Amino acid sequence: MSAGTIALTNNSANVTGTGTAFTTDLKANDFIVVIVGGVTYTLGVKATTSATALTLITPYGGPTATGNAWTAVPNATLIGITAQVAADVAKAIRGLNLDKANWQQVFSGTGTITVTLPDGSTYTGPAWSSITTSLAGKADTATVNNKAAKGSNSDITSLTGLTTALSISQGGTGSSTAATARTALGAAPLASPQLQGNVGVTGNLVVNAGVTAGPAGFYTQGVNNPSVQGTYMGWNGTGVVGGTDIINNQGGGSGGIRFRVVNASNSSVITDFTMLPSGVGQSNGGWTATSDERVKHHMQDIDPEEALAALASWRTCSWDYYDVPRTFDEAGNVTATVKGAKGFGFIAQDVQKDCPEAVTVTDNPQLYVDEDGVLFANEDTLSLNTLGVSAAYSGAAIKALKKRNEDQAELISVLSERLIAIESTLGIMSEPAS
Repeated sequence: MSAGTIALTNNSANVTGTGTAFTTDLKANDFIVVIVGGVTYTLGVKATTSATALTLITPYGGPTATGNAWTAVPNATLIGITAQVAADVAKAIRGLNLDKANWQQVFSGTGTITVTLPDGSTYTGPAWSSITTSLAGKADTATVNNKAAKGSNSDITSLTGLTTALSISQGGTGSSTAATARTALGAAPLASPQLQGNVGVTGNLVVNAGVTAGPAGFYTQGVNNPSVQGTYMGWNGTGVVGGTDIINNQGGGSGGIRFRVVNASNSSVITDFTMLPSGVGQSNGGWTATSDERVKHHMQDIDPEEALAALASWRTCSWDYYDVPRTFDEAGNVTATVKGAKGFGFIAQDVQKDCPEAVTVTDNPQLYVDEDGVLFANEDTLSLNTLGVSAAYSGAAIKALKKRNEDQAELISVLSERLIAIESTLGIMSEPAS
């Protein structure tokens, strides 16, 4: 634990300390770890202004709380943890690949094979095909010897294509079928087959009932950790508890996810929805939401003057999103990034002041790379219902402007009539306004 306690305020980036030494314990881009109400929060530090005051990179999203114990976590420590996780995953993948290579030799090799054990040592022995061939030869020899013992050379000659099973006393199973052999040997009937490890299917896999998968989910390629190029469907991903993850590992390509509706012959695309790796979604038909008043209640008109004031205070900007990391080296340093997308519109924090219901918090930590190449994590990212806010507040603001124009037109009309009366009284004739 670090010295002192801290006070946190919901939706505020300001942190106040009591007995703390922020300027000594922290620097920009470090992190604060604090437990509030049994929930652990990891908060990025933007700047320390004094020993007892600092600002966060993003506003704190938890409940307001004071007297909280806290721990300072340097930025380098977080990067080191990420690097160790990557190294452990790589080691596990190498072990799995070694297992697959060994089993490939055991099942498809011939003669004597050599396999590599987990400790790096090797073992040399017969392949499975050699064992089965040897056993089959011994069974045939035993049958021949049994016939020869009965003194008939003609019997030995007639053994070609022999299918009669050996008895148990002769070292056989007493049956020519697997089911009756199990009965003769006193073995229990076979249960439903249980497959473990990687199972390859070279043709079509036809399933006449449901298909289920464990916590790892379904994968089109690679291993349980989607660290190999491919598309994966998983469950309970990071930051999405109880949610379904569709993951695209872009490998050396550009990446992205596309949902398509095609015609019956798959010869043309009727419509598609594309998620670009930059974070931008595209659709040739646009994105719509239900707006039927019959499924709504508590409808309230937005005050036109309040909407006009709000729009005047909101920044209308263009921006570039920060790049996101694409690959890391073994030390956890970013070696390649995906360029951030270009954006246009309102800023969520501006809209949140006047219309907080239009802003949502995404509880899915995301890594970014700033302009100096520094990796940082952003939690509790704000998202904005841009289309709804733009339509509702712009429409209400237009009503306010229309009302002002009508009031001004009426005032101009009254003033014009008074001016004409004054000019008539003074005998002044002016040209009518065009």
